[in-house]
Amino acid sequence: MRALRIDRLEPSGFPMRAAALADTRSTQRASHPIRVLYLMPAEAFGGAERQGVEHISGLIRLGFEVTAVVGPGTPIREALHERGVFNYVFMDDFPTTGPSRAAWAGTVGDWMQWVKVAPACFRRILRIAESDHFDVVVGNRAISWPMAGMIAAKVGIPYIIRAGGRPANPLTRPMLLALHTFFPPPAMFLANCEAVRAPIAGWFDCPSDILLNGIDPNRYSPRDLAPSRRVFNLPEGPVVGMAARPAPEKGFDFFAKVARATQQRVPDVTFVVAGEHVTRAAYEHRMDKLGLDHCVRFLGHVGDMGPFYGSCDVVVLTSPRVSIEGSPNALLEAMATARPVVATNVGGVPELVRHGVDGFLVDPEDVEGFAEHVSLLLGHPGLRAEMGAAGRRRVLESYRTENVVDHLAGIIRRVARPDGEQVPVRLKVVPGGGSS
Repeated sequence: MRALRIDRLEPSGFPMRAAALADTRSTQRASHPIRVLYLMPAEAFGGAERQGVEHISGLIRLGFEVTAVVGPGTPIREALHERGVFNYVFMDDFPTTGPSRAAWAGTVGDWMQWVKVAPACFRRILRIAESDHFDVVVGNRAISWPMAGMIAAKVGIPYIIRAGGRPANPLTRPMLLALHTFFPPPAMFLANCEAVRAPIAGWFDCPSDILLNGIDPNRYSPRDLAPSRRVFNLPEGPVVGMAARPAPEKGFDFFAKVARATQQRVPDVTFVVAGEHVTRAAYEHRMDKLGLDHCVRFLGHVGDMGPFYGSCDVVVLTSPRVSIEGSPNALLEAMATARPVVATNVGGVPELVRHGVDGFLVDPEDVEGFAEHVSLLLGHPGLRAEMGAAGRRRVLESYRTENVVDHLAGIIRRVARPDGEQVPVRLKVVPGGGSS
């Protein structure tokens, strides 16, 4: 087992306790499948949480025993149930999202909340970790990394961290590095694109790898417009969709300008937004003041996103240059549904979207250029169909969930069983999914 620098945590006897736990596990681990403790604290439900659900359900199908620790938001529970996952721990005392704040203040506020609730959360998760002989801890989202490190060190097992967004806030790195002094480095750092991996990989003394976002192309498949629009009571005219939480880091001020510029070119256009956030009401009010209330609709959280993408002629993403944007799950889902996309050329977006092939990439300050590309697609059904088909082919070739989970499973096996021990494989029967 990989050596852990646990002596920094509890000089008064803890290393002996952790070593004893590790020795006990080393004699037990060959007799059971790999057991994964998957931490995913989140109130909202977005791309990182969607990917987490795919990881958890996919690993279970491959014979891993996975216990997810999630909360405080309830949409994650519904998503897990839908995928046949019921072995999870819901923690309503995980930190919640505060009121609308500036980006830097939001980061400080989130971390201060985390510091406040961390002791109680840590004790509860530690009891779970100590009672079930886990082989590895996975922390999805930066807010879970310190907890993953502390839990892993306490019970003497390795941990893996995953990031799906760039560190747009300058306070994130010093906060994480300060916490890093109290627990050992991860065994592996995973990012969903190079734009996320490159700036973070050097923060931790560990290997890094790209774990692409994955998607089930059968779950997100091409759909007819009319029945999809009836689900949301949308009009028959041109519809432009955006799947994103209505938050500052998603560029909603730019979105409002694009909506107004597009409406001047295509008067009957409707913009529809799927996503929930505490700032939603503020953005709805802003659209009203700009006279866009009749052409911009906010749907809030949408559980089944397939019909949403199916109802759109074009899907957009308006994230600013300085943002957390990595490889957006929303664009991947739109492409799988054979919908062309127009997006700002930021973060890992150009690693996913090929300009002029799957859609168009636009400078994040170019309102008129963005609106022109949206209007071009709305006016040319043939071009929409061509780009939509190209995007779906790209998803089928490189972003299938089964391939992504296979890659993750291989990483976990190498981290949990570095000595090459054989892992028993057991078929899992998943409700609605048969056996695997």
